Amino acid sequence: YFLGSMLERAWGGKRFLVFYLSCGFVGGAIYLAACMLGILHSGSLVGASGGVLGLLGACAILFPQVSVILFIFPVPIRTAATLLTIMYLLMVLTGGSNAGGHLCHLGGMATGAIWVLGRPFYEARKAKYEQAVLQRDRQVGEKQQYDVDRILAKVHKKGVHSLTSREKRTLQHATDQEKEKPRR
Repeated sequence: YFLGSMLERAWGGKRFLVFYLSCGFVGGAIYLAACMLGILHSGSLVGASGGVLGLLGACAILFPQVSVILFIFPVPIRTAATLLTIMYLLMVLTGGSNAGGHLCHLGGMATGAIWVLGRPFYEARKAKYEQAVLQRDRQVGEKQQYDVDRILAKVHKKGVHSLTSREKRTLQHATDQEKEKPRR
């Protein structure tokens, strides 16, 4: 409840929901993969703990100044995340009674941490991609403008009847694009 509201305020509802569901999904997928590979014995997997532990992983990175109650003691959130990670790892490695659930916890927490730590990389890649698209669109626009200018010069010299069907299509396409542009 507390961690979720912090992240939702920081990210907004839509992004938070995608994040939370992703953490739960990945946690469950890791559990299923471990069962399919014979690492764990399959059983029922119930709850939202993968998503909840994803919140803990993300908040431990984004809000290190926060304290949480672990068992009965207030501790820094990073300490809680570290202790729970160690505890869950030990339970999974020793085959504890809820090893599958703890593996799901670890998967959710790792997803939360990766989501936060990978965000700058993702944002940089997205910006680079958008810049490349803008550059490509600009080059296409410049080439189209060059073609239109050349065709209009031909019309000026020789008349409209001298245009090929391709040149007419080029002018029609440029006219249609101009009509679609929003007016300022």
